[in-house]
Amino acid sequence: MVRRLPVIQSKAPEDAAAEERPAWHWILIGAGFVLTIWIPLALIALWLSRHLGALLAPTHDPEALARAMATASSARRILLGVASLGPLALSYAVATVSAGALVGRFGGRAGRREAALGGLLAASVAWSFSAATGSLSPWPVALGSFVVLAGSGILLARWGASLGFKKRPGTA
Repeated sequence: MVRRLPVIQSKAPEDAAAEERPAWHWILIGAGFVLTIWIPLALIALWLSRHLGALLAPTHDPEALARAMATASSARRILLGVASLGPLALSYAVATVSAGALVGRFGGRAGRREAALGGLLAASVAWSFSAATGSLSPWPVALGSFVVLAGSGILLARWGASLGFKKRPGTA
């Protein structure tokens, strides 16, 4: 004879606290998620970019790199750009979608808007650190990088929140 025990689902105190937390808290939590997920991924992506770039051009010597780039075809330059920036962009995308999904899944009253604002805040913090180091010296580079970081941060975190919201208990 098979005996079945009833399953009683009770909420953990942490779940109740998350549901009662104001939605604006999840903006800060989401930005923290983006940065803490992205930093380790970015370190791996930078290592990978360096090795992919070394396969395509002599990156160890600046003069040799300049000569190689002067004689390189447009396709090779694009390939080098993708090899250099692709892993870093992919790591940022993974971090923002993941952070958005966490906010969407566990955010209580928070939703896609709070996840998107968290992505914007994380992009602003990352951009500010880069600008403070002087790595965004010509203003068009600074403006372009902010637009790309902020725009993709908003869209990807919002998309991640949509994915996470589908995994909430009680939603179909």
